[in-house]
Amino acid sequence: MARRGNNLTAALMTVLTIVLGGCGGGSGTMDRWPAPSIAAQAIPNPGSVAQSSNVRNGTTVDTVDATARIENGAVFARAEVRGGGSVSIGPARFTVRGWHGDGAVQRTSNGDLREVNLFVQPQVGTDADYLVGGWWATVPSSFLDAEGNFPEIYTREILEAMAFGVFMDGSNPLPQSAVAPLTGSAIFEGTAIMSWIATDEAQGAVLSGLVSLTADFDAGTDGLGTVGGAISDFRQEIIAISEGLESLPSVLRLETAPIGDDHSGFFTGETSMTFRGRQYGGKWGGQFYGSGGDAMPMSAAGTFGVTTADGNETVLGVFGAHHTP
Repeated sequence: MARRGNNLTAALMTVLTIVLGGCGGGSGTMDRWPAPSIAAQAIPNPGSVAQSSNVRNGTTVDTVDATARIENGAVFARAEVRGGGSVSIGPARFTVRGWHGDGAVQRTSNGDLREVNLFVQPQVGTDADYLVGGWWATVPSSFLDAEGNFPEIYTREILEAMAFGVFMDGSNPLPQSAVAPLTGSAIFEGTAIMSWIATDEAQGAVLSGLVSLTADFDAGTDGLGTVGGAISDFRQEIIAISEGLESLPSVLRLETAPIGDDHSGFFTGETSMTFRGRQYGGKWGGQFYGSGGDAMPMSAAGTFGVTTADGNETVLGVFGAHHTP
């Protein structure tokens, strides 16, 4: 059952309210697309996978370093987004389809105010190895109120000036030297968590889904193989704005992408989705983590986004999928 905003961390609520408030629920034209829509179309930055509205030549400029630890079942995490200090959570206060998460507020070195949400998932069979991802939204200092807090009303100008992004990291990225020799196919299955934002309808929600990927290593491509799949079985976890969604998407496609020859086989590709008669498109990317007994990676994890042609409806999130023998 979907949970109302009173069970939602301040970070999630502010992220969605910022975006939706920018248009006042209307579908008027903008000088720029909303920040989440820009992020959905950005090519993720390799390494610590980041996908944000801060782009250069279509590629994300931001980087994120994130770590986590799990102690006696309690989950703690820390992240540092480029241009700001670190933010920490723990013990995590909510769980969404196996992701343990929480949110925090961060003031950057130049006085901007940033909301960060962190989600942690142990890799299969161990608390020592983990995946950690999340999203952030930043309001520039010039738009904060007199006390330096988030404004009560978000104008179109704020929406165009803010930053929005998602990221994924892990404790044990697979070395490139271990990716290059791999051959054969591997299936990775897991979960995704994402925000769905509709500026033209003043709606927002946190969704989850099941992700399935197939990697074909050494598939005769220019890289080291290919990987692709889809997200399905969507669930509405939290209704943040308005009444949420009356229906849910059926599938979000992570189109086949080449496995790269650097950054743990970093891969980027296109995304697509049809929902309520509208076409969505964007980018996705990720890398491999850990190594199982058969030398195949333990996990594949990353970020994804889709948005409509007018930028009014956007899905932006993170995924973690584990090797299924």
